[in-house]
Amino acid sequence: MSTDRSLLDIALSCGFNSYKTYNTAFKKLFHTTPYVWQKEQQLLHRNQNLMDETSSTFSFFRDYWTEKEEPALSEADKKNRITLELNTLEPDPGLSRCHLPALCYSIGRAADLLRGDIQQQLRNIAGELSIRHLRLRNIFSDDLFVYYETPDKVPVYNWQYIDMIYDFLLELHIQPYTELGFMPRMLASRQQFANWQHRPNISFPRSLKNWSRLVEHFLEHLIQRYGRQEVRTWKFNMWTSPNLEMKGGYWHESMENFFLFYRVTYNALKNVDESLQFGGPDFSIPNGFSWYQSFFDYCRTYELRPDFLTVHLYASAFSASDRMIQNRYLTDMTAHSYRGTTGLYQSFFDFLHLVQQDPTFCNYPVVISDWNNTYHPKDYARDTCFMSSFIAYTLQMLIATPVQMLGFRSLCDVNEDFFPENRLFGGGPGLLDIHGLKKAAYYAFVQLNQLGSQILSKGEHYILTKNETHYQLLLFHTAFPLDYDEHLPSILSYEQRYDCYGTIPSLSMCIILNLPSGHYLMRQTEVSRTSGSAYDLWLKMGAPKYDSGEILESIRKKSSPDTFYREADVTDYLLIDITLPVHSVTLIEIAEEPVILK
Repeated sequence: MSTDRSLLDIALSCGFNSYKTYNTAFKKLFHTTPYVWQKEQQLLHRNQNLMDETSSTFSFFRDYWTEKEEPALSEADKKNRITLELNTLEPDPGLSRCHLPALCYSIGRAADLLRGDIQQQLRNIAGELSIRHLRLRNIFSDDLFVYYETPDKVPVYNWQYIDMIYDFLLELHIQPYTELGFMPRMLASRQQFANWQHRPNISFPRSLKNWSRLVEHFLEHLIQRYGRQEVRTWKFNMWTSPNLEMKGGYWHESMENFFLFYRVTYNALKNVDESLQFGGPDFSIPNGFSWYQSFFDYCRTYELRPDFLTVHLYASAFSASDRMIQNRYLTDMTAHSYRGTTGLYQSFFDFLHLVQQDPTFCNYPVVISDWNNTYHPKDYARDTCFMSSFIAYTLQMLIATPVQMLGFRSLCDVNEDFFPENRLFGGGPGLLDIHGLKKAAYYAFVQLNQLGSQILSKGEHYILTKNETHYQLLLFHTAFPLDYDEHLPSILSYEQRYDCYGTIPSLSMCIILNLPSGHYLMRQTEVSRTSGSAYDLWLKMGAPKYDSGEILESIRKKSSPDTFYREADVTDYLLIDITLPVHSVTLIEIAEEPVILK
């Protein structure tokens, strides 16, 4: 208890050949690790010494200690204490060939990229987020003047605004992921619109031949302007969520008509270049299961071979009367129901099982084209630290699955899909608010981009990776609303966004990290309610209702995550004792000197 010797020295002196075997034997006898036992005994010893003092000063502290501090021996405390032994020298064999999914971000409508404010936001963050892929929707919007017909029905194509969009992305070395849609007004068979502010036409084409020509001319133009080899590296798909049977949805024709529409689009693209990457069908789950099964059969019948399968992934669901219309005008409350803790993303894993059982598509990569906690345009939880831990939690769940790319919706709150919010932190889906303030979720993605390419281990609260120079340990403490298991509505108000989680204790972690011997430098970056959260800083400022330049600048300067450095000499293992506040994400980078952490 009182020795200055390392636990490794103690293990060896007791006849054990390594700390690992000593740790295993100790846990079997005492039901805890040597390190945790040592800390607990030291705490009890300090308490006893304190109570033996007779002076009034120590009497005061004795009473205070007894009232405020309790030895970490209760069952509740034990449940919130985790000990992990992670071996960097013997990675998990099941993860040896796994990679983190590539990250893609949605910008909303393609036309939004013509806005100066969105372009500036993207320029400001492209480097820090390492943005390599950006999803574009509604590329055939009438706002871009792509298609019209002469009085005698001759199609005319215009790529002026399209070129401006793609030129901008390539200037930033970003690959577009283009969704082919929606229907140009002069090519539409009827006046049928999705329930967005700009109301895109989502009807079946009046002429499949003219639609096919539009797709072919569009792709031929991209190849001519940017080069065949470049365009072959991009991803394309079409439409979105045609299986959603909801008012104001994206498809109101039959399943059979959508499959025909898909086949015509697929053939048009492959006629231009067989090597172009075309995926689909972008159904939403779980109600899309029957559509996927029928789609697989249809592809076999007509010999369609999409290059990847696409799906939408959300952790919460809405009923048909999900207050979509009401929340277009942004009331003070948002209600949504999450899928229970044990069933979180279960429908997605059911989808993966469906794919793996299919003889044709079992080895196909999967792209999650749309992902967020909910598809609703507004959820106050998105501005909080809940989202940062939720993002890390989701990523570790997708490791060792066929998911090739994970597309987050969306990059920023500035969009024209729904009626805009006129105050700070309106619960939009973006990583940035309308003023470019970086939310806690933004910094979670910054941390994810620091992870190495080789995955060593992962668990419910951590991901351990390495690259050529150093190790990365991502730790997170995710908690869901109290009603999570019961599927009941979770109500959040404008200024009270954490009450729905109840009182959740911090998570204490003791990590025994086996490392090669050497002298190491560690950098620790934390995203929590006190570090890296613009929303929580705004609350601390008194939740000012006015978005003045002074207030915005103050939040912008003070809401970056805290960073700490320390050094350690390692002979066999590195002990990391850390406490994670609820909804926090901490990245610990570990490099052997003289490697410099950048």
